[in-house]
Amino acid sequence: MKIKSIRLQNIKSYDDETIYFNEGVNLISGPNGAGKTTIIESIGYALFDSKPGYIKEFIRHGSGTGTITVEFEANDDRHYRVVRKCGNVNSWVVFDVESDAELDLHTAADIVPWLKEVTGIEREQSISEIFEDVIGVGQGVFTAPFLETASVRRDKFNKMLKVEAYREAFNKTKGTVRYIGDKIQEARVDIARLLGSISEYDAILEKREEIKPLIESLSRELEAKKALREARRKEREKLRNLSNEIQKLENEIRIREITISNYRSNEEKLTESLVSAEKSRELLSKTEPGYAAYNKAKEALNLLEKQREERDKLNKALTETKQKISEISVKLKSEKENIDAEIDYISKKTDEYSEILRDQLSVAESCRMRFEQVKVLESKVHGIDSLIDKLDGMKKKFELANARCESLISRWNELMERESEIREKLSQEKELTEKAEKIRWLENERDIIVKKIAAVESEIEVLKSNQMKTSSGKCPFLDAPCRNIGGDGDLNKFFSSEIKKRQDLMEEYTARLNETAGLISQGEILRNRLGELQGAKSILEGTLAEKSKYSGYASSYRKMIKQDFNENMVHEACNAIYDLLNEAKEFLERKDDQGDSIFEKLEDAKRSVSDCWQNFKTQFLNSEVIDISSFKNMVADFSNVLYRLGNTIEECKNAYRHISSLVSKEKSKRSGDFAKAEESVSSTSRNIRELEERRKKTEERRTNVDQMAALLRKLDGEKVKLEQGLETFADLDEKISHERDVMQKNQPMYDTYMQHFSEARKTEKIKLELESVQKAIARTLEDRTGLVGRLKEVSKDFSQEKLAEAEKMFDSLNEQVTSIQNKLEERLKDLSEVESKLAEMEKTKKEIEKLEEQVARLSQVNELLAFIRSILNRAGERVSEVYRSYLATEANRIYHEISNDNALLDWKEDYEITLIDNFDGRERERCFRQLSGGEQMTAALAMRLSFLKQLSKAGIGFFDEPTTNLDRERRSNLANVIPKITGNFDQLFVISHDDSFDSMTENVIQLSKDKGSGTTVF
Repeated sequence: MKIKSIRLQNIKSYDDETIYFNEGVNLISGPNGAGKTTIIESIGYALFDSKPGYIKEFIRHGSGTGTITVEFEANDDRHYRVVRKCGNVNSWVVFDVESDAELDLHTAADIVPWLKEVTGIEREQSISEIFEDVIGVGQGVFTAPFLETASVRRDKFNKMLKVEAYREAFNKTKGTVRYIGDKIQEARVDIARLLGSISEYDAILEKREEIKPLIESLSRELEAKKALREARRKEREKLRNLSNEIQKLENEIRIREITISNYRSNEEKLTESLVSAEKSRELLSKTEPGYAAYNKAKEALNLLEKQREERDKLNKALTETKQKISEISVKLKSEKENIDAEIDYISKKTDEYSEILRDQLSVAESCRMRFEQVKVLESKVHGIDSLIDKLDGMKKKFELANARCESLISRWNELMERESEIREKLSQEKELTEKAEKIRWLENERDIIVKKIAAVESEIEVLKSNQMKTSSGKCPFLDAPCRNIGGDGDLNKFFSSEIKKRQDLMEEYTARLNETAGLISQGEILRNRLGELQGAKSILEGTLAEKSKYSGYASSYRKMIKQDFNENMVHEACNAIYDLLNEAKEFLERKDDQGDSIFEKLEDAKRSVSDCWQNFKTQFLNSEVIDISSFKNMVADFSNVLYRLGNTIEECKNAYRHISSLVSKEKSKRSGDFAKAEESVSSTSRNIRELEERRKKTEERRTNVDQMAALLRKLDGEKVKLEQGLETFADLDEKISHERDVMQKNQPMYDTYMQHFSEARKTEKIKLELESVQKAIARTLEDRTGLVGRLKEVSKDFSQEKLAEAEKMFDSLNEQVTSIQNKLEERLKDLSEVESKLAEMEKTKKEIEKLEEQVARLSQVNELLAFIRSILNRAGERVSEVYRSYLATEANRIYHEISNDNALLDWKEDYEITLIDNFDGRERERCFRQLSGGEQMTAALAMRLSFLKQLSKAGIGFFDEPTTNLDRERRSNLANVIPKITGNFDQLFVISHDDSFDSMTENVIQLSKDKGSGTTVF
């Protein structure tokens, strides 16, 4: 991967700064507190989720939210932008730079796996720990983990080398073993339970065999009873059918009698209706002539009414035509008179406007020329602006250089303070060395005391053992007081006395040991302080080397001032402004008191900067040698030159603004005059065009007059035609009156005819209906006679006593069938229950077989898992050993290249770094704490570089002040080693004050810090 840029907004000392990076080595330099480490912390937070301590302290003071934006090229060759905000607003989003689209990643749970994938970090590794321990080790913690206790080192490096994964896998599978064992036990319990549930299988099987014969016997008996019941049922049904038929015949006879009665009543009504219809028929024949005459007159009247409607339409059209002719005649006369008057008015107004337009064009041309003159002056004013910009650019260039020089001077002061502090510390070296030598012999004394204590402890144990054997006080062999010890020969008292002596001696030795240990611990502190002094010497060498560069910086700065400061540019700008002020005053033809005042101030400012510059040249630019004190004075005096130059530029800007204001106001005035003149010309021209349009429209009205005359002639023709059409309807009203008289005369006969017409038409229909009713009466009488005969015949074979006896016999047999059927159903139910139980037991037997197979299978899995766990239990130590050997070999090689020492770096089983070398002709092995500060840093760097090369696939690395405690030679060797070790990396970031890295750097990022604006890229 390659990091392209980082933008920091409100992060620590950064207000809003964007920093760009190159491929290869990027060196980040700047004074203390300028925000160098902040860059690495921000990249770690945005791309590796490495928390930069307390977030509130990570945000710029006075701001609520900080924003980090990192653009990088990932391992998939695509460019992404990661934006992470912290503080009052917390968010973390990722964009594809090419499409500027946000990726579908919403929380850290989505973003962290994606970052692992695109940076080449394995999924099971912690992305933050890989950054903090391998890729971007923080300032001052290179040696920290190697100084921890053995248990802490094991926890850290086992996790880093993924050795702990084998132990975790072993521990995690422990639960699986327990789970499989539980499953086997559960299956065995289930088998025992299921075997208990089928213990009655044979008894139930016998019960089924007993039930089957009973079911067969009941089935045969049931079939016999059902056959007898069926015979009785048929006999009963026959009698029931006869009873139903008798009732049906009796009902049919009653229905026929009612029908005959209804038909007789209907016959009487039809006879009466027929008599009335025949009377109406006679009246129709008498009134028919009058009815016909009425209808004929009505038809003729309808035709005449239509003719009258047509006549009325012609009359209406004639009236409308006469009215139109009158209206058009009046309008035609008025329009002719109006057109002639309008043409005369337009001609007069056109002549007047043409004369006005000629005068306005002359005025407009005069205004245009005055406006062009002020535009020429305005272009000269713009030329002054570029001269001022050049002056301002020169001033800013030197201000930036001056700020860097002030930063360098500040760094010089820091170096002087550091040198003073270090020399003060080194003044104690001789005294500390003498004290350490005096205490060294105490270590031998301590070893002698420890051995004496061990010997006394052993003697006490032996005496206590003997005392127990002689608790009676007598000799265990002679069973009598011992004569060899003197006194009363009591061995118990003797051993108690001897133990007391040894214990007193033990207390004496212990007190001496504690006293010696205290002195030795002071000696350890003294040795550590001596080690620190060795590191301080290296720092002093670096400080003196850095100080030696500053005379070169001063000479370069003086050379730049001599070559690039252009006094003539100041004179050129001021003279151009003088000329323009005079030209503006003459052009505008009015007094300009403010311009005169500006002229005087500008002249004073120019003279001031010129005098100050001449003094500066005399004092600083003519001498060849310059020391740091002169350098400080030169920077201060040149700041004064720049201050006066700034005043001159400000006066130039004031003059520029004044002239621009004068020209702008005059331009605005003349532009207004020119615009008013053009508007007058435009208005008059518009009036002339409007009169011409008015003339055209008036001429078009003449065409309308001709059209109106043609229309009047056409209407006269239509009037004549309408009058001729009305002559054909002259006698129409007389014909209508005649036909109405005929209708009135025949109205009574017409009404009588219409009153009886409907009833007379029913005569034939009534006759047919009467004939049909009479036939139905005869047919129904015949049906009733047949039904009575059938009823007599059926009644011969039926009696209610026979039907009751049949019903009783059937009910008895039905009860017997039901009883037998109930018994059969009970036995079938018993059989079903038995069959169901047997089926369930068969299922249970199959389930037992499956459980037994499961137990066998799980037992095999458990055996295999136990074998795998035994491998996992031993694999961690072997993997650790391989990793340590591989990394230690690489680290040993790197250590030799940096230090040039003839020593062997080893990484022990407990992750302790040791150095093995020859000292005073003997092999010497020292642990990490026993090494000097420079040796510790070199060994830690060797291990860290080995980690970075072997354990990271990200292709980037960060080194924050890696030369601490290293002497000049080792710093130079480290600068040469880093590119070799990381040759296949895409990018390296080095934070350092050391110039050893200049030769290996593709990109230098110089940071500076201002109390007001914060950190900026220099």
